[in-house]
Amino acid sequence: RLRIVRLLPLHDVQPEVDATHARMAWIESEIRRLGSVAAGPGYLALGRTWLNLGDVPRALHFLRLAWGSGEHSPETAQSLGLALGQLFLENQRSAVRNGVHGQPSTSQQIELDRQRSEALRYLREGANSQGPTAPLARAIEAFCQDRSGEALNLCQAAFEATPWMYESQFMVARHHLLMTEKASAENRVEEATGYLQSAEAAVAAVQRVASSEAQVYCLQAEIAKTRAIHADWQGREALPALNEMEALARRALQAESRNGEAALELGQALLRKVMWQTERRGRSGDALVRQLEEAQARF
Repeated sequence: RLRIVRLLPLHDVQPEVDATHARMAWIESEIRRLGSVAAGPGYLALGRTWLNLGDVPRALHFLRLAWGSGEHSPETAQSLGLALGQLFLENQRSAVRNGVHGQPSTSQQIELDRQRSEALRYLREGANSQGPTAPLARAIEAFCQDRSGEALNLCQAAFEATPWMYESQFMVARHHLLMTEKASAENRVEEATGYLQSAEAAVAAVQRVASSEAQVYCLQAEIAKTRAIHADWQGREALPALNEMEALARRALQAESRNGEAALELGQALLRKVMWQTERRGRSGDALVRQLEEAQARF
């Protein structure tokens, strides 16, 4: 139901999100009532739902509980592999962003290698699962093994076959954002710009299919933020990109009015605008105070 309404023109899907949360609360209450007989299937349902909602840490929590309850089916293993793979790729991007010259520290690399190994183990255990997420699992396995060309081809094939399974394009966008971080760290400006444009194209493809998916606008806001950072580095005007970041974050809240990631993106956009206008233009006044107050409220 939630996936279907996200395919409709831009509108607030929060009622459907709330209904999904209510169903998950009911499943948790049934697990407590029925005990071990319901634990494995119940935790698996919760984990897979959180994964569909894009909350990887919560998904991983329940999927580990499902596995620990004896739910060792290929479908469970595949879902665990997907969650762990997404966590690894996100942490990899964070390590590149915060590392020296785009390189993770030794301790970060050891932890990343551990996460990669665990993700690959479950992906291999779930290789026989033929559900709708099987193409995504094959793509994320290739990403985890640094076979990015193959992974991108798998993502494109998956999206063309089933456009409503648009998570494949989010993977593409996040990969290009990772490459943007690496190129930026090595001062390869033209390459970084090209990767950023590829990330934009991947997210735009999802927007054409799922206009009410808040993650679309959150990712677009993140891309706009990256463009603003690049403009600042190059001594160019960053405010247009920050204005776009703010507009996209507000659009994400139009798609899902209580989306935490969207609220955070909006807070960051407003705060960056205040900082930029204060530091670069020496501006002050009531408008900036109102922006700062809204930014603080979003955080």
